Amino acid sequence: MKRVACIGTKEISLEEQNLLIKIGGWLAIQGFIVSSGNAAGSERFFALGANMVNPRLVELHLPWEGYNPEFIFLLNKVIVEPDTHERQMLVKQLHPMAENLDDRTVRLHCRNIGIIEGTEFVIALPNWDKPEGGGTGIGIKVADHFGIRIFDLSKEEDRQRILAKIEDFPQPLTL
Repeated sequence: MKRVACIGTKEISLEEQNLLIKIGGWLAIQGFIVSSGNAAGSERFFALGANMVNPRLVELHLPWEGYNPEFIFLLNKVIVEPDTHERQMLVKQLHPMAENLDDRTVRLHCRNIGIIEGTEFVIALPNWDKPEGGGTGIGIKVADHFGIRIFDLSKEEDRQRILAKIEDFPQPLTL
C-alpha cells in the first residue's frame, strides 16, 4: 500500500483540526496509509480522520516507547523509530542549529525521517512563525532531501489543490 506522510504544527485552530480530520479520512478512503508521528496537534487530527475510516491504515512513528499513548488506536501500526547514526547525520546536515540539539530533540527529528522516508508525498501544516518552520519545517527539508512531493497547507496554492481533491468527501466528524 502507498504511504502518505502527514505532519504539522501543534498549534492549530478548530477549523484546521476539522480540515486535517477530513484530509486523513479522505486519504484512508483512497487506500493510503497515513504515516504520522503521533504528536499533539496536526498529526493527531490527520490520524484521527484516518482512524475513523480504518485504524489499520494509520502508521504511527514514535521517537520512544510510550510517546502519547492516548492517541493510539488498537489496530494502528506503531513503530518506535531508531535514531541510527545515518539519521543523526541527516539531522545534523538539515538542521540549522544541530549543534544545540539535545538527545530528545534529535530523537524527534530521527522519528520524522521514519515518518517521511518512502512515502508517496507529504502533506504538511508548518508554523512559519517559528524559526525554520519548527520541527515540521525540518520534516519538509527531509522530504526535499528524499525528492518527495510536498503539499504545504500554509501555502494557498497547495491548500487549494488538496481542497479540490476532497471537496466532495463528506466530513466524518467535526469538533
